[in-house]
Amino acid sequence: MIFIVLGIGIASIIHFNPFNLVSHWLGTFKLLVLIIVVAASLFVYRPWCTLLCPFGFLMNLTSKLSTLKLRLNENCVNCAVCAKKCPTDQANKDSKMAECYWCGRCLNVCKKDAIVMSVPSRVSKLLNKNSKH
Repeated sequence: MIFIVLGIGIASIIHFNPFNLVSHWLGTFKLLVLIIVVAASLFVYRPWCTLLCPFGFLMNLTSKLSTLKLRLNENCVNCAVCAKKCPTDQANKDSKMAECYWCGRCLNVCKKDAIVMSVPSRVSKLLNKNSKH
């Protein structure tokens, strides 16, 4: 019984469209959202993905809090092959990789092994300290 209720509940959430609640003025709402997103893109990089999209917002937040990071090391020769493959435009030396969702495309195309998974030094010290005991 629990599985049936959960299945129906999850299916209802997946097929729920919040725009149906406002369908009588949906055309105006869509146009207003489009204008706001276009205007915001003058000041914020990819405003829909970083501010309005729930998945993008969650990925941005969890990526900033994550202890594992993709980083470019000293082997990088600035060939930009990884940057061309990156769907979020995060694979470059100046990036904090905040929107990286670890698709691995950059790792697959880098011929110099310049992209590595790293752990911040404070976490590394904690891991080394705990492994000595």
